[in-house]
Amino acid sequence: PNNPENSTLLATWRYGVGRAVAFTTDAGNQWAKPWYNSPAYDKLFSQIIRFSMRPVTQDANFSVGADLRDGKVRVVVTALDAEDNRINFLNISGRGIAPDLKGFDLNLSQVAPGRYEGEFPAEQSGNYLFTLFPGEGYERLTAGISVPYSSEYTDRTTNASLLETLSQFRPNGGSPGELSTARFDSETMDNLLELNPFRPDLKQAISTQAMWPLMLVITAAVFFSDVLLRRVAINFDWIPVLLKSAIARLRGAPVAAAQASIDRLKSRKKQVEAEIESQRAATRFAPEELEPAKQSGAKHLQDVLESERKQEIAPPAPRSITNVDQPAPGAMDENYTSRLLDAKRRAKKNQDGGKGSS
Repeated sequence: PNNPENSTLLATWRYGVGRAVAFTTDAGNQWAKPWYNSPAYDKLFSQIIRFSMRPVTQDANFSVGADLRDGKVRVVVTALDAEDNRINFLNISGRGIAPDLKGFDLNLSQVAPGRYEGEFPAEQSGNYLFTLFPGEGYERLTAGISVPYSSEYTDRTTNASLLETLSQFRPNGGSPGELSTARFDSETMDNLLELNPFRPDLKQAISTQAMWPLMLVITAAVFFSDVLLRRVAINFDWIPVLLKSAIARLRGAPVAAAQASIDRLKSRKKQVEAEIESQRAATRFAPEELEPAKQSGAKHLQDVLESERKQEIAPPAPRSITNVDQPAPGAMDENYTSRLLDAKRRAKKNQDGGKGSS
């Protein structure tokens, strides 16, 4: 009762490879006499003894590995049973000690069948020791890892034997090298500057490179060109037309209007030829009348085409937009129809006159 705040009766902890149990009251001779006859008396002490005893281990094969990567230590445990089957669903925990003798907790989780992984930061250089507890029925696992110091603190000396061996090699067409063993200080600086580490007397290095990729590309291009020229008919008549059209556009000439005029002349020519053929088919066959009718029809066709060409080529008289009325839609078609009808009447009249004279 010197410390009434500490009322612990039962405490357990690990010590070394075993367990320790402290029961802070008597066994029933002085303070717990009524408890001596309780049925829980034997059960309590039997469980305390069984808990403090070394557990019966099961046959298992655990392999522990640790590696350092990106400032962290990864701990990997592989658990196999006596028949080399993977042991799953283990609750593996552990405790570790850093180089500064401070402890830290380590928990592992299952990432694959029979494989458990965990990691902890390695911020110090030195040895890390950790102990893992796979669970009841398995012995604890002990492992460790050494984190080296930074490479900048490593004492690296000159490998003089390797340099001397390399300097003895004689290159093709040159002389062996020279190894300078003078110290690098102010007294020997002038002698070191006289040495030329670059050797201009050596032959230029020549490297070989395969030519088959370039030759393959050239062969494929030649084969494609040969097939194209043999199988495809290429006409370049469109190039002059395209050039003329481009030049006309640059000069501001009405290219589209000229093409439309030519198309109209062709269509009118076809219509007149069709009318002449129809008249010729309707006319009675007469050897002496065939030639005049043919000549009159050809002359009539020539006159129509000449009048149409003059009308297309002759520039229109300048008119004032404000004083001249715009032609009604379809006026061009009416003029064209009327001219065709007049030409047809004249051809019929000539044909009838030729018949009367005969």
